[in-house]
Amino acid sequence: MSAIRSGRWWLAGTAIALACVVAALARITPIETDLLALLPPTERNPVAERAVRAMADAAGNRAVFLVGHATQARAAAAAFAAALEESRAFSRVQLEVPPSDPRALGQVHREFRFGLLSDRDRDLLSGGELDATQWLLRRLNEPLRLGLGGGIAQDPFGFFGNFLAALPYRHVKLELEDGMLIAREADGNAHREYVLVLGDLPGSAYDDAIQRAVVAAVAQGEQAAGRAAAGAEILRTGAVFFAEAGRASAERDVDLIGIGSIVGIVILMVLVFRSLRPMFLGLLTVAIALAVAVSATLLTQGKLHVLTLVFGASLIGEAIDYSIQYFGAYAAAGRQWEPRRGLAAVRPGLTLALATSVLGYGALMLLPFPAVREIALFALAGLAGAYLAVILLLPRVLNAPYRGDLSPLASRMGRFLDGWRARVGPRQALAVALGVVVLCVPGWLELRPDDDVRALSSRPEHLVQQEARIRALSGVEISTRFFLVEGDSAEAVLRAEEALAARLAPLVAKGELRGFQAVSSFVPSAARQEENRSLIRRLLPQDPEQLEAAFQSAGLRKGIGAELGTSYRDSQGRLLGLERWLEAAAATPFRHLWMGRTEAGFASVVVPLGTPSAAALAGAAIGLERVVLVDKAGSVSRLFAQYREAFAWGLAVALVVVLGVLSVRYGVRRGGAVLLPSVLGLGGALALAGYRDVPVTLFGMMGLMLVLGVGVNYAIFLVEGRLRIGPTGIAVLLCAATTMLSFGLLAFSGTPALAGFGAMLLPGVALAVLLAPLAFSLAPDGGRR
Repeated sequence: MSAIRSGRWWLAGTAIALACVVAALARITPIETDLLALLPPTERNPVAERAVRAMADAAGNRAVFLVGHATQARAAAAAFAAALEESRAFSRVQLEVPPSDPRALGQVHREFRFGLLSDRDRDLLSGGELDATQWLLRRLNEPLRLGLGGGIAQDPFGFFGNFLAALPYRHVKLELEDGMLIAREADGNAHREYVLVLGDLPGSAYDDAIQRAVVAAVAQGEQAAGRAAAGAEILRTGAVFFAEAGRASAERDVDLIGIGSIVGIVILMVLVFRSLRPMFLGLLTVAIALAVAVSATLLTQGKLHVLTLVFGASLIGEAIDYSIQYFGAYAAAGRQWEPRRGLAAVRPGLTLALATSVLGYGALMLLPFPAVREIALFALAGLAGAYLAVILLLPRVLNAPYRGDLSPLASRMGRFLDGWRARVGPRQALAVALGVVVLCVPGWLELRPDDDVRALSSRPEHLVQQEARIRALSGVEISTRFFLVEGDSAEAVLRAEEALAARLAPLVAKGELRGFQAVSSFVPSAARQEENRSLIRRLLPQDPEQLEAAFQSAGLRKGIGAELGTSYRDSQGRLLGLERWLEAAAATPFRHLWMGRTEAGFASVVVPLGTPSAAALAGAAIGLERVVLVDKAGSVSRLFAQYREAFAWGLAVALVVVLGVLSVRYGVRRGGAVLLPSVLGLGGALALAGYRDVPVTLFGMMGLMLVLGVGVNYAIFLVEGRLRIGPTGIAVLLCAATTMLSFGLLAFSGTPALAGFGAMLLPGVALAVLLAPLAFSLAPDGGRR
């Protein structure tokens, strides 16, 4: 009676402590949704990693909208923007652009105009076209550019206007009308107008609270726009929308996997044991495991990624396996139940099963991917928590003998396994194994790899399409590929940019690039500005009267030549500096291109526009010192390929290590017999992927590692429970069912990486448990040395 009372106190104390832990974790758990946080630092240069983050931030904390309508786009946009402002979900909403003269874009350049030339004018002047009269006539015959560089007196040859016209502003397709930026789309005879609306976020796009507020605000804005103009179309893009879609998908996954696993486990436990006590205690061990996993992850990582939560929900089925084995021994003992004796019967198998699982998840800890390491840590801590709960808690709270009757199921399972052992000897077992291998070979021959980093996330098609339309309509884009340019000084960086620009110009001419954005386009190096001044000086006659005569012959007023000469002499030694340009309002859209001082000097970013091939871009940087192409997606995909290949070898090593662990208890031959079902499970999972034309990814290889770590448990449990073979067989099938239920639900995840993980794990574990009796056939004495 005292033992029962003590067990109740243990149970009550554990439940209270667990409730406190869950309440605390629910309040303090920071959830990470940023997919960049999943990726490893792939660039050896830390400045490159900093540049990747800076480029992500340039686009990440802003939402971009185009409000479209055939005739009332501006009214719809005004209503939409007003609704966004009223919601206070954005720190700033911009609809109207302050009125300004287009010439103001070049205001910061104006007093330095004699050192500024477009590439075309530089080439013409360098080629010897130095007739001042011809240049004047050309200038006068280009009236559309008269206003850019100022009047004839300020820019008689059009050099400054040409320079301004060549700036990257020209890639933007938006037009300023009535204080709004307008884009137009023509489809046959139908015309549609779109108005640009920008919203700055008050914080990170990956903040859950900000995501929810933005989505709610946009929904209100759409309703307001619809009331102002029926049929108004709202296009949107921004990291906040993709992050929110990913978070919502992950929440659905957690609900599906978590609730589905728990409901399935409850039904299976009640059907098998015909008692609520094993069900409640099994769920308690799962809750303890999850609390330990979350606590360990938060203590070491400081946060919990949303993908870890999804994977954690699937861990439920594996964490309950240890308690199921204990309940199997409990049911088999019946009226003779003695907790310590029951624990002694199952502890060796549980310990060995935990060791093999630790090897599987431990291998994942070696990968350089923060997300994978976090998931592995979560799983290791959770399984350790489940193991300790069974060892320390269940013997204290499960004192009363089992009152149910498992004998009908146990006897049928026992007859099946006894019949298997009697009929399937070593030769037959080897024939079965060989038959499985033969069936697998065609599937293996169809295997193909896929290392695309996009497997990490699911980008909703409707958001991708809207992003593409906004890019096509506005000409605004943020590229994920860029050049990192470094130098010992700011001047060295600008010179290196100019050398790179010379390499990119042929790609623009061929149409492979729409253009590029570079700081040196706005602020040429000091050396380049001095060269430009020299070229302009060559155009000006030595005798000021000759220049005056040339102007008058072109029909210009008297005195312009003298004014030009005076302005040129006054500007001597005055060059546009980088800091001067960065402080100007016109530099705002491009400030993120300049990284400034770094650990190794100075650095900047050059962004190619369009969708050129990676090979063409990489070729442009060949031979240029301290100029590298940074392609985060490409470099991570290459890293995925390297680790997928390394993981294949690692899996082979893991097989040898697991065999060594098994051999300590069973001997090499019998240990190999226990391991064989898992090896066949690995092969079967790969073959099924080949038959289904599903590519093998790094995450698929991770799933195979867990097929090994989890699948071998079932053979271990069977071999260890040979003296109570009926109840043990039922417990093994129940363990397999709960594990396959949880991990199998991963195959329905909205995240491709996790779906591939589950799709590889499910058939591998299923085949491993179906073939687990082969361990009896190849280790007929029960397996123990």
